[in-house]
Amino acid sequence: MEYLIFNSFQVFLIAGIIIFLGQVIYAALGFGSAMVSITLLSLVFGDLSQIIPYFLLLCIPTEIAIVYKNRKTIDFSFVKKFVLFLFAGLLIGSYLLKNAVPEKLVIYLGITISIIALYFLFFEKKLAFSFKKNGFAGKILSFITGILGGVYGISGPPIIIFLKGLKLNKSEFRATILSIFFSMSILRTVIYTFLGLYNIKILLTAIFTFPFVMLGLYLGNKIHLTFSETKFKKITAAVLLINGLILVIKNLT
Repeated sequence: MEYLIFNSFQVFLIAGIIIFLGQVIYAALGFGSAMVSITLLSLVFGDLSQIIPYFLLLCIPTEIAIVYKNRKTIDFSFVKKFVLFLFAGLLIGSYLLKNAVPEKLVIYLGITISIIALYFLFFEKKLAFSFKKNGFAGKILSFITGILGGVYGISGPPIIIFLKGLKLNKSEFRATILSIFFSMSILRTVIYTFLGLYNIKILLTAIFTFPFVMLGLYLGNKIHLTFSETKFKKITAAVLLINGLILVIKNLT
């Protein structure tokens, strides 16, 4: 295993199982893979400067497959505008990954995300609100998304909040969020390459763990089809809450 970032076959298998679980969640919901995979991989391996660029490469096949299959449900003009503001945050986040991370700011963001998730779980019907596709809130949340994606590879929460505020159905939600993530993945790959975060070990490890990605994509797609609209909304809100709590806990310890 000297040519991979994992130092033994046992660690490689554990990483493969983690990748599989992450991609099942990603294909089923459209987000959440980084929350599971990066958190667990960091416990197994520890070096985020290698784990995050490595994991990014594994998400691209799932993004391409689902975006292509559901391309007719995506408003690509909206996605382009969203990604413009995301790019600015991504540059800042990638720089912070290379240098220093503002932990207190991430804690406050995690608390805010957790509160909003609780709203979606328990109060959405009683206290309804909505966003406009081209409104100011989308630009702010897009910028925050970029920062989180660059630093942690966990960029879902701000986008989830915004897309839930647009009241999309489950297919539109999943396809739209993955089209944004795909655009972000391409940008991050270019930026990480420019910053020197990729090496031959990361590339080879991504190739060898690719079968786990495809298995996760297949099962996740099957699971997505079983969700009702109501169940999908509750699950996405619950996963959003977990995302927020993880951001807080990771930066308190």
